[in-house]
Amino acid sequence: MSEPRIDYKEGTKTSCFFIGKFGNLESPERKRYEKILNDAITPACNECGYEVIEMAQGGIMSDINGEIWNNLAECQLAIADITDFPPNVMYELGARTA
Repeated sequence: MSEPRIDYKEGTKTSCFFIGKFGNLESPERKRYEKILNDAITPACNECGYEVIEMAQGGIMSDINGEIWNNLAECQLAIADITDFPPNVMYELGARTA
């Protein structure tokens, strides 16, 4: 396993923002989101030294939009699940690439 990548500016592990449609807690969308995240995204990112950041990881955030925009701007890598072309994911991906 490789060593974690270190961000030369902050001295911290580099981060990957996972963009996807996560739905409500027991919804089919959430189950699919968690399967992709746990079975593919997180292991691959960890193998390459990235810490995965995602918005469905629990807790109630008072400013989820602010958190999303911050992660889109600050994370060194972003991966988006565009299956079924969810509008919010497409918007966030577009913002990331702009």
